Amino acid sequence: MAGVFNPISISALSRIKYSVMKLPPKDGVYIIECVPEEKEKREGIILYEFLRMILPRDRIDFSPVRNFNGFRNAVVNNNYNVIHISCEGVEDEGELCIHLPVGKPVHSDEFCETSHLKGRYMVITGCELGRGEFAKKLKERTHAKTIIAPKKTIPFEDSAMWCVNFYYYHLLTGKSFAESYDYMNKKFHPQVMKIW
Repeated sequence: MAGVFNPISISALSRIKYSVMKLPPKDGVYIIECVPEEKEKREGIILYEFLRMILPRDRIDFSPVRNFNGFRNAVVNNNYNVIHISCEGVEDEGELCIHLPVGKPVHSDEFCETSHLKGRYMVITGCELGRGEFAKKLKERTHAKTIIAPKKTIPFEDSAMWCVNFYYYHLLTGKSFAESYDYMNKKFHPQVMKIW
């Protein structure tokens, strides 16, 4: 019946959503683009377009977000083993955080183990988010396996090239996340990115 509240259908929907979230991690990368569409320098879309050329379609996905709800949904509602957050790092209330196109920025304390990141890898490209406490707190709160983030300001072009090479090395040569990071740290822009 149209317009009649049916608690059974809501319960079924929540079970479906829960079962999707419990799928085992999928080998590949999920890119969350937090840089506004209006900006020309969006490293996430460049990375996505490149990886689409070299990876099977089921190993790469992309989600542009505008606000906190969109960001949270993108983080929680995927099962890729690598989460890539293309963003700008900003300072808010004395802390480094992820800038979003609309609304308040995302602080590390807004993540928790239930953010669906436990045991997963993360790359966050927001300038300076690898400096200070942001990445360290994020890893502690989410139990992510490994986090990579820049220690200082990094030009957009350098960040995009670093990530393209890193993912090529990691996803196509079969090297581990740490081995790929070590390779990139020695060859391209040493000491720009930090790993936890």
